[in-house]
Formats: sequence, C-alpha cells, structure tokens
Amino acid sequence: MENKEAFSKREIKYRSIQPSDEHTLQRIHDQLFPIRYESKFYQDVANGRGTESWGAVDVSRSDGQSDELIGFVTTRIVPAAEVEVNYVNYLKHFMKKIVSIHGNDLAKSDETLVHVLTLGVVKEYRHHGIASDLLKKVIENASMIQSCRAIYLHSSSENEAAVNLYKKMSFKLVRKLSKYYSFDGRHSDAYLFVYPLNGGRFHRWPFEVLISMLSCVRTGLESWGTKMKTDTSQSKKSGTQQNRGKLACH
Repeated sequence: MENKEAFSKREIKYRSIQPSDEHTLQRIHDQLFPIRYESKFYQDVANGRGTESWGAVDVSRSDGQSDELIGFVTTRIVPAAEVEVNYVNYLKHFMKKIVSIHGNDLAKSDETLVHVLTLGVVKEYRHHGIASDLLKKVIENASMIQSCRAIYLHSSSENEAAVNLYKKMSFKLVRKLSKYYSFDGRHSDAYLFVYPLNGGRFHRWPFEVLISMLSCVRTGLESWGTKMKTDTSQSKKSGTQQNRGKLACH
C-alpha cells in the first residue's frame, strides 16, 4: 500500500459501471470474495438491468489501464410494490418499522429501499477512502430518489474494517445474523446495517422482522439467478439460501 503522500499524486475518478466493465468486474469479485456468482449477475450489473452501480478508476495510471476498475459498489433498488407481490410480504413489516408510509397500502405505495449488494476495492488501493467515496455515491443517489426511505447492507461480523467503515458512514447496526454466510464448509455471522433516508425512521425491530429480511435477500438474489458455492453437505438443506452479497473494503 502506498503512503498518503505518494497516493495523493494519483487521480481517482468515479463513474457509473458500464458494459465494458463486465469481465473486470467479475475478475475482481473472484479475487476478493469466496462467493461465485453466475455470469448473469455481472451482465445485469454491467448493463444496469435492475441495478445502480458505480466504479472507481485511476486515471493517472501510465500502463494504459486508466479506465480499468479498481473499486466498485453494486446496488439494487427494491420497490415496495415488488416486495409486496413477489417477496410474499418479506419486507412489508420491515419497511413499516423504518419507513413513514402513513397507513398507506404498501402494495400501492411507491416507497423503495436501496440494497447494497457488493462493495470492493482492490488491495493496492485500500485505506485511501475509495470505499467511503463509493458509499457516498450510493447515499447521494438514493437521497435523490424521493421514494427511497433507507439503504441496507450486510457485512461479515469478522470484517472489522468494513464494520468500522459503515459505522463511520452513519449506518446503524441493527442486528447480528447468526451463520448468515456459508462457504467452504464454514459458517460466519453477519451484521445488518441500515441508513435511513428521506423521512425514513427507526422503530423497534422485532426478531421476526429480521428473519423475514434474510428471506427477502435470498429471494431477491435468486430472482437474478445468482449462485454461491457452498459445501455439498449443506447444499440440500440450505438450497439457495446461500446467495448473499459480500462486502470487502478493508
């Protein structure tokens, strides 16, 4: 990792993810995460199908790769009506706990949430505020969506750097989720973070609401056809519950 003085000479720019980023995006995901997604996930992200995503590039590079991604954040906007119809009410009660819907029928509401799917920065560019800037992009964009009431994400409880980042960025740690991640025969816990927006607010969070949140994330990622490697002994029991976003931004 470069010291601050050396890194200050680099020029980092942020832009939307574009179709030409697909293969680089997949390569970096494979390098950073133990999770393996189907190619459809990268195609959807690169082409903006159901996603809002941003990348970081180092335009000061002299190796001809000045537009190659060195960091990224991928997100999905979750409409309330879609949650009501397709997720079998998984988020209905969740949204009522953080969203000001004033008694409206959620199925007819235009309320939305932004789900941060993945966040990553390549190793040699970490500890220079790039992950923070990418999250700021998400917050800035979500703030301009008047119907959006919160951003939510999950992080491994073992990823101390990521946990500290989200706290620094004013995300609220809502709940510890036991054995949320599973790969290579090993389970690890996750933290659920929420960032309220545009009048969204916190109330008490009953345990059953958070369990429903897990199911929602699983179902949402299944709808994209994304898959995660799991140990064969757990695959039949867990099914597609292992499709999870992973955050790496040390």
